[in-house]
Amino acid sequence: MAGRGDCGKGIFVEGTRPCYRSSCRNTLGRGRWMAQELAERRERRFLRITCSAAEQLNGAKVEPVRIPDYIALPLLESATLVDDEGLQEKWASLLANAAMPNPQVTVSEVFPRILASLSPRQARFLDVIFDYSYRRIFIKIKPVQAQTISGHSRLNEQQLNNAIVNSAFRWAGWADPAEKARTIDHLVTQGVLRVEKQIDPASYSVIGATLFEEAGIKKPPRWKSDYAIQMLTFYELTIVGAEFLMACRPIERRP
Repeated sequence: MAGRGDCGKGIFVEGTRPCYRSSCRNTLGRGRWMAQELAERRERRFLRITCSAAEQLNGAKVEPVRIPDYIALPLLESATLVDDEGLQEKWASLLANAAMPNPQVTVSEVFPRILASLSPRQARFLDVIFDYSYRRIFIKIKPVQAQTISGHSRLNEQQLNNAIVNSAFRWAGWADPAEKARTIDHLVTQGVLRVEKQIDPASYSVIGATLFEEAGIKKPPRWKSDYAIQMLTFYELTIVGAEFLMACRPIERRP
């Protein structure tokens, strides 16, 4: 039986050294090839995104301004890691809006971080809420402010389901309730969505009956204290969330 000191014996004996060195060379060669392939993929994505942004700026007939490095560097670093075409278009729009002179939408330094954190499905879900909210604005005088869109975005559970059913997202839908919960939690964490809970007005009598019983006061016959209190859930874009989604829209499609 080999002792602890013999565990490495045979690996570095004279006859096996060339194989070991050859293996290292092969591994390094494969590593260089993978690094080169990754660099080429990122370059192709870079060209696609920057060309799309340039087309948007040309269509708007404006001369782009220099984007601050603290926005441009993380934006391009994250954008060139994405293969999904829908997300690439959002990165291109974010880049174009950041380069707009006298912008109607201010591109914050947090927007690249938010967009980098989104999956394609999460991004489409946010578009559903944004589009539904924009359609609810009765009088639209462009440019529509982010605060106005945020103020029209408050949806209860039924309204949110209706928004999804009446959108292209309905064909994708939620894989399961857990995916919806994870998505909502993530969007709240990123600061683009707000979730509020309120007592269902239908449960006010239940609360009243409970309070009357605890106080020893005779309650109205119809008030039942043994019913569960029902809660309503509301979803709403934050102002930052509305600004972010506007900045990720092509220039010609901004509200």
